[in-house]
Amino acid sequence: VQTRLGKLDESDSDAMILAAAGLIRCGLSSRITERLDPADFLPACGQGALAIEIKKDDDQLRKILAPLDHKPTRLAVIAERSFLADLGGGCQVPVGAYGRFKNSGPKLTLTGMVSSLDGCEMLRDIVEADVQDDADAEKLGLALAAKLLDQGCKAILDEVLRQSQEKDS
Repeated sequence: VQTRLGKLDESDSDAMILAAAGLIRCGLSSRITERLDPADFLPACGQGALAIEIKKDDDQLRKILAPLDHKPTRLAVIAERSFLADLGGGCQVPVGAYGRFKNSGPKLTLTGMVSSLDGCEMLRDIVEADVQDDADAEKLGLALAAKLLDQGCKAILDEVLRQSQEKDS
C-alpha cells in the first residue's frame, strides 16, 4: 500500500482505487477521499469474499469450519460466480457483479455488468429472487447472464477477447 501511494504521489495521476480496509489497517484512513458504492461501481465477481477450500470428503474439518460459513455471503458469491462462468468471463474481462440480501430476508438482488475495454459500451441489469440454497443462487446468476446475453453482451465479450488475443500476439 505504501509503495502504491508513493507512486501515486510522484505521478501526475489524480487518484488511485485501493481497498479502504487496507488503508485503514495501515493507519492511512486520512488518504481515503471517497468510497465507491458497490451498487453503482460494480466490483469483480466474488470481490472481498474469503474462501477456505477443503477436501470434499473431510467431514471432520467441515464441522470445525462450519461456524465460519456466512450463508448470505456464500449465496451471493455463488450467484456472482455463476453469472461470470456462464458468460465465459475471467480476470481480463470487464464483468462485474454484486449480490446482496435486503433486510436479512430470502430475496437476493444480483446486479451485473459487462463493458467494453474502453468503457464506451456497457450493459447492466438486475435480477432478484428468493434464494434459500446454493442451487437457487446458481440459478439467479444464470438468469442474469441470460438477460445480458439477450441484450447483446456476447458481441462485447467477443471483442474484448479479440483485443486481448491481438495484444498477446
